[in-house]
Amino acid sequence: MVTRSSQQQEDTSLAVLDLVVAHVDSLYTLAQLSVVNKRCRSICAAHATHQLQALLLPALRQAALVPAPPLHQQHMDSIKWLCSVAGKEAFRSASAAVLAIPNVPTGAVRMLAEAGVHVSDAAVLAAALKQQLGVEAWLQALEPAVTPLASLAAQLRSPAGTLQESAAAAGALPLQVLYLPWMLFCVHPSHMPALLRIAVNQRDAAAATAIVKYLTSSDNDFRLSGLEQAWQAHKAYGLSLQDEQHSAEQTVAAAQLQQEHSERQQILAIHVQQLQQVSPQLLDELLLLAVARQHSRVVQQLLLFPAVEQLQSSTVAALLHYVVCHNSVQLHPARDTLLHMLCQLPAAADIGAEQVASLLLEAVTRGQLMSTCHLQQLPAAEQLSSEQVLTLALAAVRSSCWEALGGEALGELLHQLTPQHYYELLHEAILVATFAGDGMLNMWCHAGLSSVAVSYAVAEDPLPGAPAARAVIKVLCVHDAAYQLDLERVEELLQTAAALGNAGALAVLCKHLADVAAVGRAVHLQLLETALQLRNSSMAQVAAPQVSLKGIQWDDVSEAVLGLARTDDRQQLFWAVNCKQWSTAAAAAAAAKGLPAKQLTARDLAYLLRLAVRSSCRGAVQCLLQLPTAACLPYGGLYLVIEESGRLGGLQQACLRNAALWWSRRTRWPTPQHLLPQLLLQQQQQRLPAQQPQPADQPQQAQQELDVIALLREMLSGQFPSSSARAMLQRAGAAPRSTGILSDEEWQEVWEVHGLLVAAVQQLPAGKQQRAWVWLLVHSEFVAYVDPNDNTELLLTAVHAACSSGWTGALRVLCDAWPDESNNIAYSMTAAAVQLGCLDVVQLLLQVPAVQQALTEDQVASLLRWDIHSSSRGMLENITASALDSSSSNCLPPPPGCTAAHAAVFAAVCRLPAAQQVAGVQLVGLLLHAMQQGNVEAVQQLCKLDGAQQLDTVLVNGCLAFARVLGSRAGRDAVVGALCSLRGAQGLRATDVGELLQLYGGVDALMGWAAAESEEAGVEPAEVRLTRVL
Repeated sequence: MVTRSSQQQEDTSLAVLDLVVAHVDSLYTLAQLSVVNKRCRSICAAHATHQLQALLLPALRQAALVPAPPLHQQHMDSIKWLCSVAGKEAFRSASAAVLAIPNVPTGAVRMLAEAGVHVSDAAVLAAALKQQLGVEAWLQALEPAVTPLASLAAQLRSPAGTLQESAAAAGALPLQVLYLPWMLFCVHPSHMPALLRIAVNQRDAAAATAIVKYLTSSDNDFRLSGLEQAWQAHKAYGLSLQDEQHSAEQTVAAAQLQQEHSERQQILAIHVQQLQQVSPQLLDELLLLAVARQHSRVVQQLLLFPAVEQLQSSTVAALLHYVVCHNSVQLHPARDTLLHMLCQLPAAADIGAEQVASLLLEAVTRGQLMSTCHLQQLPAAEQLSSEQVLTLALAAVRSSCWEALGGEALGELLHQLTPQHYYELLHEAILVATFAGDGMLNMWCHAGLSSVAVSYAVAEDPLPGAPAARAVIKVLCVHDAAYQLDLERVEELLQTAAALGNAGALAVLCKHLADVAAVGRAVHLQLLETALQLRNSSMAQVAAPQVSLKGIQWDDVSEAVLGLARTDDRQQLFWAVNCKQWSTAAAAAAAAKGLPAKQLTARDLAYLLRLAVRSSCRGAVQCLLQLPTAACLPYGGLYLVIEESGRLGGLQQACLRNAALWWSRRTRWPTPQHLLPQLLLQQQQQRLPAQQPQPADQPQQAQQELDVIALLREMLSGQFPSSSARAMLQRAGAAPRSTGILSDEEWQEVWEVHGLLVAAVQQLPAGKQQRAWVWLLVHSEFVAYVDPNDNTELLLTAVHAACSSGWTGALRVLCDAWPDESNNIAYSMTAAAVQLGCLDVVQLLLQVPAVQQALTEDQVASLLRWDIHSSSRGMLENITASALDSSSSNCLPPPPGCTAAHAAVFAAVCRLPAAQQVAGVQLVGLLLHAMQQGNVEAVQQLCKLDGAQQLDTVLVNGCLAFARVLGSRAGRDAVVGALCSLRGAQGLRATDVGELLQLYGGVDALMGWAAAESEEAGVEPAEVRLTRVL
C-alpha cells in the first residue's frame, strides 16, 4: 500500500512538473517555481531529469535578465529549489549548457557548483575568449589547485602553457591568480592578448585595469616601481625568467641580449615584448569590448597604447559615442581630454556626416559644451546638410544652451542653414522661451496674485551669462546668419512674439534682429494693438517706441485704446496715457490736432479727457480741449472735466483749474447741434418767431414741411411716431437728388434729422417706442444724404447704448438699414460688444450676415484676446479708489475682470466660422493667455476649435508645461484634461509625461496641493489623465 501511494505521489509530481514545463515560457511560472515544492516532495530525480533540466536553463536566463527585486529573488528561490531536488548526476550533464548562459548571478553559480555542475578551467577560458559576460563567476566556484609557484611560473613562461585554449594542461592552473601584480612579469608575451581579452571581458574592471596599467607604464615608472616588484618576486620565490623550452628556442639575438644585460634589463625587455603584442587589431577589439562592458577607466588606459593611431574609423566613432553618452563618474573628469585625443586621430577624419551629426546631437542634448566644440572640428561637420544642422540647433534651443549656439560649438555650423531653416530656429527659440515663462512679464495667475514688476532694461537686453531662454534668442539675432532673413520673415517673428505675449522676446527681437527698422508702421501698430489687447504694458512699452508719431492716424490705435476704456482696465489705461512715445494724452492730441474732426469722434475724445483727468495730466487736458471735436461735447468738454474731477475728489483740482482758466479765454464756442437735443430745441424755438407765417390756404403744406421742434417734442414725450411725423419724414413722391445740388438750408435739415436719430439712439428709453422712432428716422429721405462715416459712428453709438440698456431693437434696425456700413465696421462693433460683455448684442451682431462674412481670422483672434478678460461690470464695485488712482502702473493690482471671461460671450465668438481657422501660434498664444488669467473655461472652449486639433505634439507639450501657472489644483487639472484631448497629445512620450508629472509635483509641494482637491471638484487628476495618454 505504501509503495502504491508513493508511486501515485511521484506520478502526481511528474504531472505537475510536466505542466510547469509546458508553460516554461511564462515569466510568472518560472518565478513561482518553488511553490511546486509542496506537490513534488517525493519526486525521484532520476525519473524527472529531463523536466528538471528543461526548467533550469530558462530559470537561469530569467535570473540573469531580471536583476531587480523582488522578481529576481523569486527566480533565485526557484533555482535553489531545483538544485535541492535534483541530484548531482541530474545537472552534471548540463554543465556545458549552463556555462553558455551569460551573466549568471554569482549566487546561482555557487548553488549549481554545489549541485554537481563542474566546468573546466579550459572551458571557462574558452568562454572568456568568446567575450561571454560574467564567465569569471565560475572561476570563484572552482577549487584552486595547489601548484608550486615555480611550476606555475614555468607554465606562464611557456608559449604552449596555460593560456592557450587547446592546451592539455590548462586545467591545472587556477586563473584567478593570474591577476596578482607580480605574476604579470612571468606571463609569456604570446599569452598577453588572451589575458587581455579575459580581463576586459569581466564585469569587474579591476583585473583589466591592473594589466593595462602594467603594460602602459612608461620606462621611468616601470624602473621605479614595476621593475623593483619583479626583481623582489624573482629573488623571493626563485622564479626563473625563462623556462628550459623557451631557452632552447631562443634565437641568437636573444642569447646575445641575455649575455649583455643583467636580469633587471631582461625584465625590461620582457615588458617591451609584452607591449608589442598589442596590435591595432587587438586594441580595436579590446576597446569595443571595454565599451560594451562600460569600463571607463580601462578605455582611458587602452587609449595610451601606441597602436591607437591605427584604429579603424568605426571604432573611433563608437568610442566617441561612448565618451559622450556615458555618465560614469570616472569618465567625467577626463571626457574633454579623451574627446580631444580621439578627434585628433587619423581615423576620425573618415567618420561620416551621419555619425558626426548623431554625435553632435548627443552632446548638445546633454549640454556638453566642450564635447560639442571638439566634435564640430571633425572634417565631416562641414558636410552636414541644412536639415542636420537645424536638428542640432533645435536641440540646443530646447536645452537653452545659448553658449553652444553663439560660441565655437555650433556657431560656425549655423552658416550652413538656409534662411527658411534659420527662421524656424528663431521661431522655436521664441516658443521655448515662452513655454519656460522667460520674458512673460507683469502677468498674474489669478486675482489673488499681484503682478510682478520686472525691469524693462532686463527685458530689452538680457544678460549674456544668464541661464535664460531669451539669451538664446539674442545669440541667434546677432549671428551673421540672421542677416539672411527677408523682411517678411522678420515681421512674422515679431508677430509671433507678440501673439504669445512674450514681452522679453519681443524686446530682444526689436533691439538685436536685423532689418527691424525696415518693418512697416502697420506691423508695429499691430504689435502695439496686440499688446493692449493682452493688457501687457511691458510688451506695449516695447512696441510703442517703434511707432513714429509722424503722420499717425487715430484710427490705427483707437480700437485698442477704446477697448481698454470699455473693459475699464485702469491699469493699462494709465500706461496708455503716460506712454513716452505716442500715447500720452498730449501726444495723442498733438497727433490728432491736424486731422478732420470726424477721424476723432466725440466719444473718443471723452474717453481721452477722462483718462487725462484720472492721471492728473494738466497739459493733456488743455491740449484735448483745444481740438475741434471738443465742440461736440457738453460745454466744450469742460462739463466732463468738472464731472470727472468731482467724482475722483480733490486729486485732480489742478486739471480743473487749468481747464477753467483756458475756458475763460475762449471768445466763441460752436453749438453741438447733433449731440445736444436740448440745445437744439432751444435754438429752434429762438428761430421760430423769425419765420414768416404760412398763408391760411396752405395748411396741408405746412404739415408736410419738416418741423424739427414738433418732432423733437413728440419723440421726447414718449409717444410713438404720429402720422404727421411720418408725413414729414417720408414724403410721398419725393425723388432722391444728388448731394451736390442741396442748398445750405437743405443740408441744415439733413443734419437736424441726423441729430434727431442720434438723440433717439442715445436718449430715448429702450423699447418698442425707441425702435419705431429709429426705424422712421433711418428710413427718411434726409438720412440718405448723410455721409457713411457718420453712419458708422452712429452704429458704434448704438452698440454702446444697446450694451448699456440690454435692448437691441434699435441696433437691429440700423444694421438692417445700413448693411454696407455694418460690413465695414463689423469688427469694431463686435469688439465693443465683446469688451462690454453683453451677450445679447454679441448674439445679434453674429447673426447679421454682413458681420459674419466680414470678420477675418485675425479679427476673431483679437476678439478672443479681448474676451478672455471680459467680465460683468458689477465686479468692479469692490475696487478701491486708491487702486484705481495709483500713479505707478507696477503697483496696480490686476483688475478683477482679468480672472475669468464671460463664458457665454466667449462661446458665441468661438462658434464663428472664422474662429475655426484660428490655429498655430495665434491659438497657442490664446491658450497661454487664458492660463495666465486662470480662465479654465476659455481654455476648454479653445480646445474645441478645429485649429486645436492641428497643434503638433511639441506645442501641446509646451502648453501642458505652461499649465503650471494655474492658481488652483482643480483648474490646472481641468486644463490638462482639455489639452490631453487634443490629437497632438497622443504623441507624448513616457519621458515627456515624466517631466510634466515632476513639474506638477514641484508646484503641488510648493503650494500644498493634493489630488483630493481635484477629485472633490469632479476633475480627473493630472497624474491619471497624463498616464492614460500613453
